[in-house]
Order: sequence, then C-alpha cells, then structure tokens
Amino acid sequence: MLSAIPEVGRRGLPKIIGGEVPSAINIPKGCPFWPRCPYTMDKCRVELPKEVHINNRTIMCHLYS
Repeated sequence: MLSAIPEVGRRGLPKIIGGEVPSAINIPKGCPFWPRCPYTMDKCRVELPKEVHINNRTIMCHLYS
C-alpha cells in the first residue's frame, strides 16, 4: 500500500493492491484493508489500527503501531 503513494518524478502506474474492494454495505470489522493486505495479522481482522505519524505522513496500520 505504501508503494502506491505517488512520488514526484516517478514514472509509470502506481502499484495495484490485489484482492477485492470490500462492500460498502457490509464493511469488514477491523482494518478495511485486511481482506487484501499481504501483511494481515489476527488483530487486523478485529481491531481498527491507531494513527501513527512517520516521515510527515499519517498511517493507520498494525504493522507500524
């Protein structure tokens, strides 16, 4: 997901996240990206991650909290 962030001077298309976008009607519990994230942990399925500030960016990921 972080590799999809646009960079100045970067050419080509951003990296595409695999899997399917979750239903807006039936939003999964926990992190909305867990169904398609390659780094999913057990707590991703049940708990929304907290905001973390890294390199002037705000992210929400259990991997960095």
